[in-house]
Amino acid sequence: MKENIVQLSQMMNITNHGHILYIYESIEDYIENASSYIFTGIEQGHHILFIENKEIFDRISLKLQDILSQDQMKSVHFIDNYDFYRLYGDFQYDLIVQHFSKIIDQIKNKSLTVRTWANVDWKEQDHIISKLTTFEKLADHSVQSSNLISVCAYNGHKISAALQNSMLKSHEYFMTDKELVKSSLYNKRSVISPSIKIVY
Repeated sequence: MKENIVQLSQMMNITNHGHILYIYESIEDYIENASSYIFTGIEQGHHILFIENKEIFDRISLKLQDILSQDQMKSVHFIDNYDFYRLYGDFQYDLIVQHFSKIIDQIKNKSLTVRTWANVDWKEQDHIISKLTTFEKLADHSVQSSNLISVCAYNGHKISAALQNSMLKSHEYFMTDKELVKSSLYNKRSVISPSIKIVY
C-alpha cells in the first residue's frame, strides 16, 4: 500500500507517521518551526495536540492568528506541558504515556486525524536520564501503534550529548532548528524510510 506524503512543515515532507526528536537551540526558530507544523497540519485537515508552556503557545498563537481563522484554531488542542509532565510529581513515565494514549484515543474516536507536538518538561530529580530514556521508548511504541506524526522537543541547552544519543535510538527522525534527517541510531527493526523533500 502506498503511503501518503504529509507535509511536516513548509520546508519538509515526511511519510504519514513518524517519531521525531527535535533538539532546539533558538527559541525563535523553535516558534517558527512549531507554527509551521501547526499551520501545515491544519492545511492537511489534521487536529494538533500541542503540549507546551502557555507563554510560548501564546506567542505561536499570535503568529498564527493572521493566517488561520478562529475555527481553524479550534483544531489545535493545547495542554500546558508543566501540568502534563509534572501531574504526578516526579517524572512517572508510565503514567504520562498512559495519559497521552487516553487523550489520543479520545481524539481519534471522533474519527479525527491527529499529529502531536510536545515540549518535554521535568523538574530536577534522581535518575532523570534513565526515566527520560525509558519514557521515549514507551512513547515510540505508542506513536507507532497509533500511526501518528509526533514531535518530541527538547531544549538543547538542558540535555547532554549522551542523553541525545540515547533518545535517537527511540526516534525515527532527528530534527534541529534547520534540518530533518533519518536517525542512524534508531533501533526499530522495521523502520519505514522517510520521504523528505525540500519545498521551494
